[in-house]
Amino acid sequence: MAEFARYPYFRVTLMAGLIVGALLTGMAVMAQSDGNLVLDTAEVEQYGSILVDGEGFVLYVFLGDQTEDRDAPVSTCDTACARTWPPLTTSTWPILEEAVGSEVDTASIDRIELADGTNHLAYGGWPLYRFIGDREPLTASGQGLGEDWYVLSSVGEPVRQADSTEGAAAPEEGEEFDALMAEGASVFARTCGNCHGRQGEGESGLGPRLVGHTSLGSTSFLLNVILRGYLEMPPQGPLLSDREIAAVATYVRNSWVNDFGIVTEDEVRSLR
Repeated sequence: MAEFARYPYFRVTLMAGLIVGALLTGMAVMAQSDGNLVLDTAEVEQYGSILVDGEGFVLYVFLGDQTEDRDAPVSTCDTACARTWPPLTTSTWPILEEAVGSEVDTASIDRIELADGTNHLAYGGWPLYRFIGDREPLTASGQGLGEDWYVLSSVGEPVRQADSTEGAAAPEEGEEFDALMAEGASVFARTCGNCHGRQGEGESGLGPRLVGHTSLGSTSFLLNVILRGYLEMPPQGPLLSDREIAAVATYVRNSWVNDFGIVTEDEVRSLR
């Protein structure tokens, strides 16, 4: 997400973060085009027919890659960005016919030749990426993040109309919500405030503004950021309990002008 990319939390990335990133991304999503399926389409209720990789994982495009010349795709997602949005690459070119789904327009497939000899695949002029927050096929938890990342339709156009807030509801009333808000305020003050500002206003060069941040509406994205880190933000999963993560997530989603609802311990546990 472009906004987060502007805020280096630590210049020296924690080794734990690198290990997690390597395990989740494999440093790139490599699709061998030796007869294995590389690129396909799938029907997803909110988005219609969209592009997926050979394993059924949703593929995304970054609006920052948009160029006037669709015959010359360019990736602007740098090394730090690619730890969260690994490119879809293939070791051979051209891609074999049997490696492409029947609904994929082969004339729309292009590539960016990489320094290591592999090929970053593009479609309709858009370089293709996976999102490490998607832990199951046909899960599009990266949709709309930062208003920069979107799934790609089978005709090669970013799908922007779907809501990335996952149908978030207004904050729930009751003792559990109140308790999480109180506990979350404490966790935020000791672990987050120095980078994001005591009132979520953000700190220049450290952490993005959280006030009115629409990406907080995506529960899965927020929890994956907290658990596994994001770009140069270190993972907090090894340091915080499920209860603490649920509390701080609830707090930032419902403080200041934010209004996105409660996060439960069960939701945190399901993503660990």
